[in-house]
Amino acid sequence: MLSVRQSDAKKEIERALNEDRINIICLSGPSGSGKTFIIKSYLEEISKDYENWKKYYIEGKKGVQEAYSTIMYSEDVNYSGIEHTTTSFNFGISIPSIFSLGLTNAFKRKEIFNSRVDFFVRQLRKATEQNIVIVADSFEYWDKSSKAFIEAIINRRNLFNYKNIKIIILTTEDDRFKITDIDTRTMMQNGEYFSLSLPDINDISEIINLLGYRLQLSRSELDTIMSLSGGNLDFVKMVIEGLYSDQNSLNGIEKTGMDLIKILENRLRLFGEREKDFYEVLRASSIIRGDFSTDEINYLCHGRNDVDELLSQSCAHLLLKKSNQFTFSNRFIQNFFYERTPNAQTKFHLQYYEYLRENRSESYLTRAIHLSSADHDNLFSSEIIGLYTLAYCRNIAISSRADDQFNIQEIIQNILDKDKELFFLSKDINYLFKACEYYMCEKYSEAYRELTQISDSGSLLFRAEIMRMQLLVSLMMDMNTNKIKKHADALSNILTDLKEEEHEQWAQCSFALFSTYTNKLGNFDMGEHTAQDLLKFLKKHYHIPFFKYLSKVMDRKSFLFKSAVMSRRAIEDSVEYFERTQDYIQYYFALCNYGGILIVLNRFKEANQHLTKCLLLAEEHDYIQFPSVEKVYNNLFLSKFLIHFREEQKLNKEIIEQSITDFKNKISLIPSEKDAIMLINLANLHLINKDFDRCTNILKTLKSHILINNEDTFYDYYMTNLEFVSNVLQCNWSSAEFLLAKMKNNLPEFHKQNIQKLKNRLNTLAKLISDQITLDPLLLDQWVYDNTHHEDEACTFYCRLFLFSDLQFSSL
Repeated sequence: MLSVRQSDAKKEIERALNEDRINIICLSGPSGSGKTFIIKSYLEEISKDYENWKKYYIEGKKGVQEAYSTIMYSEDVNYSGIEHTTTSFNFGISIPSIFSLGLTNAFKRKEIFNSRVDFFVRQLRKATEQNIVIVADSFEYWDKSSKAFIEAIINRRNLFNYKNIKIIILTTEDDRFKITDIDTRTMMQNGEYFSLSLPDINDISEIINLLGYRLQLSRSELDTIMSLSGGNLDFVKMVIEGLYSDQNSLNGIEKTGMDLIKILENRLRLFGEREKDFYEVLRASSIIRGDFSTDEINYLCHGRNDVDELLSQSCAHLLLKKSNQFTFSNRFIQNFFYERTPNAQTKFHLQYYEYLRENRSESYLTRAIHLSSADHDNLFSSEIIGLYTLAYCRNIAISSRADDQFNIQEIIQNILDKDKELFFLSKDINYLFKACEYYMCEKYSEAYRELTQISDSGSLLFRAEIMRMQLLVSLMMDMNTNKIKKHADALSNILTDLKEEEHEQWAQCSFALFSTYTNKLGNFDMGEHTAQDLLKFLKKHYHIPFFKYLSKVMDRKSFLFKSAVMSRRAIEDSVEYFERTQDYIQYYFALCNYGGILIVLNRFKEANQHLTKCLLLAEEHDYIQFPSVEKVYNNLFLSKFLIHFREEQKLNKEIIEQSITDFKNKISLIPSEKDAIMLINLANLHLINKDFDRCTNILKTLKSHILINNEDTFYDYYMTNLEFVSNVLQCNWSSAEFLLAKMKNNLPEFHKQNIQKLKNRLNTLAKLISDQITLDPLLLDQWVYDNTHHEDEACTFYCRLFLFSDLQFSSL
């Protein structure tokens, strides 16, 4: 029940929310004035009395916040039954519009909503209810990106099918210009402000009755309650319990000189012989800003077996609250215990840092905060800077907002100002931050220039990030394999040390190297070795969400270290996993990869279905920027053509010309894997059409422009095959024999799992030349297949005259 004053405030808020113009309500007032209580009463009323309404309650947490963490940590927003780790799964200062696990192509920053909160966007869009209310409590503690997200919801109503979305902002800030961080024009057009003061003594009397206490209190006693609680409703119940219930249990200790601290001390005395146990557990808990779990406190208290019991009893005594995890009832109680750990604060902060390093190594910002809190003598300054640097790099991959990066930059600078011995790192960090900015603007040459000026100083974590970024940027600049190999070797040399100290960064770097070896350098021995090492590690740490997620991405990329037949099941599992977890970016990647594998296994119509679903996914979720859609189109065009060419064996001029047009429209003639593969497929189509001049022109473009400085044997093999087929179709048998010998001496490592298939094919091609077989392209392609020994289903793709290529998301 609400007091009269609270009921009046609720009616005013309801009136405003019923106006069509109003989408944002801002209710300000001091802590304990009853803002949350009033709004929760309103939410309960909506749930009980109104249909077609959905509600979300999101509370801000005090402290340094990572981008979008306010929304991601909210229990109301977190989807049940779906794994969510609140981690930016990316390989560094990569692309903010995806969880980019790997080496990425560049995508432009045009996303409306960031993928880190995409799960919430999906909930809002798919909600069957037409009316949605989002309560943003403690808004002054929200991170900047989450605040911007709230404003974007109002300004992008068309993306939510014009649902009636109402935002209620609760804050202690009383300056209207500082309250919301939301555009003034938006507030003027769509918002209304309300303020609430602390209750007076008459309100307190009414509230005590509403809380269920049947006390006959004098004016003097009400004055005492008012004085002790400050009119703060968060403390009124604690004061009542302390003055009356606790006093009776403790044989009526004098009330004179009582204050909130004494009330808390008395409350702890209620635990009797176990008072010290409660003190220990609650002091350890007090160093964690926000929610905490039994496991975390167990670690801090050296594995004592009664932690959960002590935390639960603390809830019963109003010291803690519990939902999915535990949290202190209010900040006063948390500070009470924190201030009583002067000799243990450093120990607890250091222990919690170790807990995070072992269990949530990707939480660089939180790790940095706790290690910094324990480092009074500047013993760990270099390590702290490394952690903040990683937090910066991971954060910039999530959010483009300058505010989200500025706090971290400012903190790093403060550390450098205090520790003059590390001031030499200042230049290196500035180079790094400039490289980040250039990278996000797709100015890769400029980013690379900044990175090459960074020294070899700093912590292992810091140096590993620089090396990893140098590798990433070199991949974006061009297809120069020598430069890529140099940076891959440098990063590989520090993996052993990194694995001992930094699990998340080691996994990130290992994954980056695996992708580089297999996708860019064609070194499949090293790629397979790195993959097996990483998979063994991931299996051991599968219980940690980040590593479970990474293992599913490895499943999606399993075609890089397994045969097509052996990898099909793993990729199919990844499709199901990412669909179930509603990670649409990874689901999109998995669908494309699965479509590619189905093409290799001669299942063209099934591939068509998955690839079409991939494009429909991108169309449905138009607020996400899906990368490299051309890869999906390559596979789709290829599967459609191969249905006619190989499955139905019905081909006419119109089908060939349409396929040629489809491919040509998606080629941009820039040095890239996508254009190289699409040009190879296009050249094959021209050969089938017996247009030899156009095939020759494509080969010239590939060699002189697209693949310049590229030494990947895959491309060399496929281009040689194009020349071979051209000569066979023109009956130039001596030239064809020369080109066949060249292919025999240059089998691509990409097909290491298919090496015997390729050898069998080459033997058949030798027979084709010796017998001088002359057939139409379609029949000659089938002749090669029919006369080659078949090992498995993949022979239908690899043991042919015409070598087409699917495109997989092998880097991402």
